[in-house]
Amino acid sequence: LSCTRPKHLLPIANKPLLDWTITHLKRSGVRDIILAIGYMGKMIRSHLRTVKGVNISFSKERRPLGTGGAVKNARRVIGDGESFLVLNGDVLTFPDIKGLVSAHKDGTMATITVYPIERPERFGVMVLDKDGVVRKFVEKPRRRIGNLINAGVYMFAPRIFDFIPNGRVSLERDVFPKLCQKRLLSACQIGGIWVDIGLPEDYLHANRILTEKVGRRIAKGADISPAATIKGPVIISEGTRVMDGAVISGPTSLGSNVVVEEEAVVDNSVIFDDVVIGDGASIRGAAVGEGAVIGARARLKDGCIVGDESLISDSVVLAEDVRVCPYKEVRRSVLKAKSIVV
Repeated sequence: LSCTRPKHLLPIANKPLLDWTITHLKRSGVRDIILAIGYMGKMIRSHLRTVKGVNISFSKERRPLGTGGAVKNARRVIGDGESFLVLNGDVLTFPDIKGLVSAHKDGTMATITVYPIERPERFGVMVLDKDGVVRKFVEKPRRRIGNLINAGVYMFAPRIFDFIPNGRVSLERDVFPKLCQKRLLSACQIGGIWVDIGLPEDYLHANRILTEKVGRRIAKGADISPAATIKGPVIISEGTRVMDGAVISGPTSLGSNVVVEEEAVVDNSVIFDDVVIGDGASIRGAAVGEGAVIGARARLKDGCIVGDESLISDSVVLAEDVRVCPYKEVRRSVLKAKSIVV
């Protein structure tokens, strides 16, 4: 799905992740936002042309600079006057921004948000002292040192630029460990929703969480047959048609101009704009990219990801966690789980 769009623009509950983030920042009183862009940056610029109520600037990377390099590269836009907020763009979260600003005491170099999870090994993990100062920061530790992970939301004093060298730099590997050694990194714990959408299963999980939170929303311009069944938290956008005998079970989101034909079943899934789902097809726990066609009686099992404008032929079965790249035609069933169709 991210082959054809930046992860920031992946829809979650029928709204791009970036839009959720900007809306939350606006509600928290933020009025100036700088976006570090590189991969498919033009698509992000185009998407944000109509955003109102906030000033948006861009810091362009001609080559990937890493999380630290992106911050250093944006210095000319940020300036050296005040402390500033940094958020990772591929995380669904709604942190207490005012609480973070309050926790960032005068004289503090950096304040990092932390979030407790059961399986922290994929992330940066921290050990704090009794005063909330980060004593140890280890990116993706090989052995368990705690359960507080880096939540990807930071408050930095302008002096942080002195700790970030030029070029490609990782905050997590190159900067934060050095700040720990000097006791210059403080922590602020957040709660609520937190999902890193870096993996397909996490993207699906983020959609489930937020769709359940938003609840049932069916656009006035959607055409839902009286003989169709809608169950649970389901979001349906403008121009979408759900025909006789079709069953849509939540948490599920259907984008704009989707066609769900007779007797088709969509359960716990994410359907992008302009998708056609054929008669009697079954999609359970999957994501289907923009403009894709799912043939009659085809079956997509849990964890399947179908890229934009792909065609899954009639009666084809895709096993659990099968990935289909964009613009592909799948004429035969793929029964081996976790296969990739390229």
